[in-house]
Amino acid sequence: MEEKYVVYVGTYTHENSIGIHLYDLDAKSGEMKERKVVPINNPSDLLVSKDGRFLYSIADEGVEAFHILPDGDLEPMNKQWIGGMRGCYVEVDSKNRYLFVGGHDGRVTMMKLEEDGSIGEIADGIFHKGIGRTIAERSSKPHVDCVKLTPDEKFLCAVDNGLDHVKIYRIDYENGRMKLADIIRCPLESAPHMIRFSRDGRFAYILYELLNQIEVFSYTLENGQLIGNLPLLCRVFHTLLKTTLLLILINVHPEF
Repeated sequence: MEEKYVVYVGTYTHENSIGIHLYDLDAKSGEMKERKVVPINNPSDLLVSKDGRFLYSIADEGVEAFHILPDGDLEPMNKQWIGGMRGCYVEVDSKNRYLFVGGHDGRVTMMKLEEDGSIGEIADGIFHKGIGRTIAERSSKPHVDCVKLTPDEKFLCAVDNGLDHVKIYRIDYENGRMKLADIIRCPLESAPHMIRFSRDGRFAYILYELLNQIEVFSYTLENGQLIGNLPLLCRVFHTLLKTTLLLILINVHPEF
């Protein structure tokens, strides 16, 4: 059986790029061939829905939805404003109910998704408040780099690089609301950048950008209350480069 896939690559659209690049990947030979480029302004982060039917992307105008055709091509559906400055990270739940967007202006936005996969209106939005490390630096301001649902999809983790926080919001899917449930207070001047969960949902991994470190947390849920987030192994992979750490976080081994 041939293992062939379509690869979607987001870009910043200055100089030579004009949008999302589509590549045909032959997994056996390891070869990729560019098929086409779908025009969109600065698709710096994108993801495919869990059912493989839709692709959602950051855009200068806010966020944009695409229908994934049987051959892997992308058909534009619609765009929506996110209620703040330009976003940087997108997340979607497994039932395609809501799209979550994180922004470098410190905003976390919850967007309703329509039954056809298109993006609806803003359901809820929260601006982070506070001052981080030093007011003389850009990183002192709220600066959300990543938004990620917990494995049970009951909470959204918003990684704030400027405040050295990971804010955890309980998601009310019925009413389209987010409510702060907990805060992971990361080491000062650590600049948390990204969070990933293990496949079995037992552990979370937070990358600290300025420390070049990963901290490992347990995640458990009892009686609907978040009781985890206790560090199990602190400051691991201390000497590795940040780019290597990013690859580790993005590809958590299936056994974990």
